Amino acid sequence: PTFVLVGVLLQIGCDADPTAEEYLARAQDYLDSGDLSEAIIESKNALRKDPKNAEGRSLLGQIYLTQGSAGAAMAEEQLRRAAELGMPVEQLQISLVQAQLFAGKYEDIASDDFDPQLLSEPDRAELFALRGDAYLALGELDVAEQHYDFALEQSANNARAAVGKAGLSVVREDTDAAREQLNAILQSTPKFAPALRMRALLEAEAGNLEAAEADYTLALEDPAFTDQTRLTRALLRIRLEKFDLAAQDIKALRNGGVKSSNLDFADALLQYEQGHIQEASAGFEKVLGQAPSHASALFYGAAAAAQLGNTRSAALQIRRYLSLNP
Repeated sequence: PTFVLVGVLLQIGCDADPTAEEYLARAQDYLDSGDLSEAIIESKNALRKDPKNAEGRSLLGQIYLTQGSAGAAMAEEQLRRAAELGMPVEQLQISLVQAQLFAGKYEDIASDDFDPQLLSEPDRAELFALRGDAYLALGELDVAEQHYDFALEQSANNARAAVGKAGLSVVREDTDAAREQLNAILQSTPKFAPALRMRALLEAEAGNLEAAEADYTLALEDPAFTDQTRLTRALLRIRLEKFDLAAQDIKALRNGGVKSSNLDFADALLQYEQGHIQEASAGFEKVLGQAPSHASALFYGAAAAAQLGNTRSAALQIRRYLSLNP
């Protein structure tokens, strides 16, 4: 009986040990349901089973890509390893360029000699749109516009290219045209985060803070933009004097492991606007210790120092602020 029991347990153990493909199927299910942490764990389990599994490398890269700028470097690394393991580069190109865009590698995107003709028409349109975003970030507006137009020629419904055209309108200070373009995009794709974020920015600049907050809240459904969007919403909620909600956003970011001078600034600004001047002053000093040229921290730090009677510190920070904004 003992031998039988051992045999049964061994058999159960063998049956319970999934294959790499089974781990990847689980990872895909978790990714589809939005559980990125579990998706990463299952992908890594698959790669421990089979380190040379190109599909596994590609999937792990896609999961990291959904984290936006936070996962961009790891996404690019895994996608390139998938290519080295034999996955055709045309299957990876869009994701690679997205990762580079999140990482701010605009020059790399602009200088890439990948042939768009290797892609299907929808993917070709997306590639042109992504390259347009890179050129827009580089300030090459005419080249960016050419790429957006190429994208829309390939696919008239490419939302990224349409948002890019709206971005060009914003840069050219034609906010009416930009708003019209964004509203048209959001009629067909109501939850497209880049369009929502850009419209929220326009609404905030126009003083329509409640409308901006609503757009940022919708944009939070895209995990690639969650951290950036939540931080911007926190700052907006401070302007709206929704201090408890702003504090919730800041807490969610910290619980998610976000560490940045801009998050520390939002925390200090929240303290300042609630009248906790001593805490705010310490917070602004912390920001300036990390980012000495943080203009908003200099401005509010000077105001906090003045209210605390530290006129010397206030004067110093104002001089530094004015040197950045002559």
